Order: sequence, then C-alpha cells, then structure tokens
Amino acid sequence: MSLVHRDGPRLYFACLECGLRFLHPASRLPPEKEKARYLEHNNDITDPRYREFARPLYEQVREHVPQGAMGLDFGSGTGPVSADMLGRAGYEIRLFDPFFQPDAEILQGTYDFILACEVMEHLFIPWTSSAA
Repeated sequence: MSLVHRDGPRLYFACLECGLRFLHPASRLPPEKEKARYLEHNNDITDPRYREFARPLYEQVREHVPQGAMGLDFGSGTGPVSADMLGRAGYEIRLFDPFFQPDAEILQGTYDFILACEVMEHLFIPWTSSAA
C-alpha cells in the first residue's frame, strides 16, 4: 500500500495491486461518533430535495424490477427515502442499518433486489458483511 493523501490526522492509502483508495483503519471514527455524525444529517423523507436525490435509484428499480418484488434497503439510515418511495409504488421493502435498523435477521432473507445508496464507503470489510 502507498500513502496518497493526508487530511490532518487522517491517512489515505492506495492498494499497489488494484488501486483501491482507502482510509487507514486507525483514522476511522469510532462507532459512537460515526452514529452521532449520521444524526446530524437532515434525511427527512418528506423533503422534496431529498426525494429528488433518491429519484434515479427509484427509477432504476421501477425500470428493471417488477412491481410487488421484495427488496432490502441495506444501510437505510435515519430517513429511508428510497424505501418510502418504492413502498408507495407497490414494492415490499425491508430495512437494515447497523445503527438505526440493526436487526441482523433481516440479512438472512432473500431479496429480489438490494438498495445500497451511499453505503459502499462505510463497508470496511465487505466480504464479511461487517462495517467494522
């Protein structure tokens, strides 16, 4: 790995084989501070701007997945706007978020589609489905 950026105490590296950029594990926020930061976000599902932000994901599901299908909103956060929009359009959506909807049993289900909006940067060890 190679250091590619320093932002104060945070160190960013790149994998020499694949080029993946990542934050050094020691630079990550502890879970309680990460959750507190999420709580500062204004993710109001009735906010027209937030709904417009989610519209491209909503439209992709509507275009490629039949109405009535079962989906998982993985990393739904405090305001699962995509789940709300799709639920109103006739889809069945389950929510999972390690901080706000932490029911791990949901992850044992099977789904016709999975939403993961603004999630990938929070998966530190994705092959284990663990955020820590």
